[in-house]
Amino acid sequence: MTATRTQTSTRPEPAAPAGTASTASGPEPTFGGRLRECRRAAGLSLRQLAAQVGYDHSYLSQVERGLRPGSAHLAALCDQRLGRRGELTAAYQQAHLTATASSPPDASRPSGAPPEPMPPSLEATRHGLAFSFAQVAGAQEWQAVAAAYGQDIFTTDPADLLTELTADLELLRQAVAADRGDPSEALTALADPATRLAVVMALTLAGLGRVREARRWWRTARATADHTGDPELRLLARGWEILSGWSERRPVAELLQLSEQALAATNGPATGSGAAVLLGNAQALAQLGREDEARAAMARLAEVPWTADERSLFGWPEYRWRHAESLVYTTLGDYAAAFAAQDQALALYPAELAGELAMVQLHRAACLVANGELIGLGYAMRVLVELPSHCHNERLYVVAGQVLAAVRPADLAKSVVRDYRELLVTRPLLGR
Repeated sequence: MTATRTQTSTRPEPAAPAGTASTASGPEPTFGGRLRECRRAAGLSLRQLAAQVGYDHSYLSQVERGLRPGSAHLAALCDQRLGRRGELTAAYQQAHLTATASSPPDASRPSGAPPEPMPPSLEATRHGLAFSFAQVAGAQEWQAVAAAYGQDIFTTDPADLLTELTADLELLRQAVAADRGDPSEALTALADPATRLAVVMALTLAGLGRVREARRWWRTARATADHTGDPELRLLARGWEILSGWSERRPVAELLQLSEQALAATNGPATGSGAAVLLGNAQALAQLGREDEARAAMARLAEVPWTADERSLFGWPEYRWRHAESLVYTTLGDYAAAFAAQDQALALYPAELAGELAMVQLHRAACLVANGELIGLGYAMRVLVELPSHCHNERLYVVAGQVLAAVRPADLAKSVVRDYRELLVTRPLLGR
């Protein structure tokens, strides 16, 4: 397929006239309201400010309308861009203190008394009801929960996912503890969803930049998978650990060793569960310049059958295979093959998987830049600025950094390169 390099452009929103402010008689009491006043006074639209601070414009709109609280990081960036000298930081801190103070202490409890026990969560109640009436077997119930997380990880803010996932893992721990004295298949069956949930937890923590905690959860995922004796689960846990290793900045040699050990121990992947291992192996070989071996790994990966489980971490649909081709061929510098894979991936990706789709777009930007076409940097900036805030994670910014790394030495001093570098520094992930 012939690669297409379609350039798209956006028309910026018209800026508000300089000096425009709120019609209220005094400054609004919220951080969002004050941010809106300062932005308008600077003559900037939401999209213009979003581009300057590296946040999604829809997120800024929600902050201004009081639907989201914002963050100290956002306030500091806006202070800098709008020339407010700490005014917005002070407004955010005041709003935060006001929100905290608005929750009065429980006067019915004596001072110094231990807090009342937390009521059971809604999810805990649901699990208990399902098990009590035998609507589904325990292991089947947890399989359904794990399958849902396999989809949610691509569409949910990792900070929000972490809260829900932590609660569910605690419930699963309690279920395992309750079955500890049962030597039957019940306890072993829980190891399958436990492995999958541990993988999701490790990826969530890695996406938030909490690498040390992610490493611990990878050890748990491997150990739990090994307990099942299922070779596919063992490949699943190790494969996603290898792919996550790039965002965790692990040495390439270490990732190659992990992939080779996993392939040797399981006689290679027969299904999508092991596709991530082969992809990690091919990417490590490509990074090390071992082109023939990388292409051989990709040939093996091409033999893994696609699955119909299209929006899940645990499946291997065609668009993920095309994504894999784009990644490895971009690394190898085979731009014709990379562009062809990108065309197919971009056509196949479900729209709701915006974060994964953005990585393929960034691969394209890297190919353009490596070819000396700096329009690729503008393309990458647009991808990052317009991407919803919940899609910004460490994996994304590893790929975004590869776009910058593709810039030729002769182009490093150009203004578009400086702008792109600055955008990466002010990325919203740093505020989490």
